[in-house]
Amino acid sequence: MKVLITSVLLLLLYGVNGQATQVDIVDFYHWTASDGNDYEMVVVTPDFWENEETPATIRVRYSRGGSYSVVEFYAVLSFEYDEDSNLIIYLLADSEAEFIQGAGSYSPDNFVLKFDTAGALLYGYQADNNELDKPDDEIIYADLYLTEYGDSDNLRATIRKFYSSSDPMYRELMDYTTQFD
Repeated sequence: MKVLITSVLLLLLYGVNGQATQVDIVDFYHWTASDGNDYEMVVVTPDFWENEETPATIRVRYSRGGSYSVVEFYAVLSFEYDEDSNLIIYLLADSEAEFIQGAGSYSPDNFVLKFDTAGALLYGYQADNNELDKPDDEIIYADLYLTEYGDSDNLRATIRKFYSSSDPMYRELMDYTTQFD
């Protein structure tokens, strides 16, 4: 009897654990800064449709001097709809950047993304906190572009640019990719 109860509990735990997820959206974007340096980023969020503000995890990958760095910071995601029912998403940095790979200093980024009613990216802009500290007429925004990944295998490969198997969120991200298999 103990074996039966233990087996049922284990099945329930694994079943609940496999279904519980905080990853609802994983999107990739890239931009070129005014200094000519290229940046890639991934944004990971839980379901945000029912909340005015939702936490987001952002990782940015870039190369300087031939070696790649990856930084992580948190942002607050908020959204609104314009008069044409297009979705506008704001990702505003909410923490300091922490180096996951590499070292140095990094000013967290802020993003504005606008999607049409079919979900296609109409435009995106990026400016880091240092840029936003300038007077409005001196701020330079970088154009942000969606990074396509194609299929689930490429999605996994793209995630691995930002996350290693030792990262706490890695398993959840890999579970997320199974919906595209």
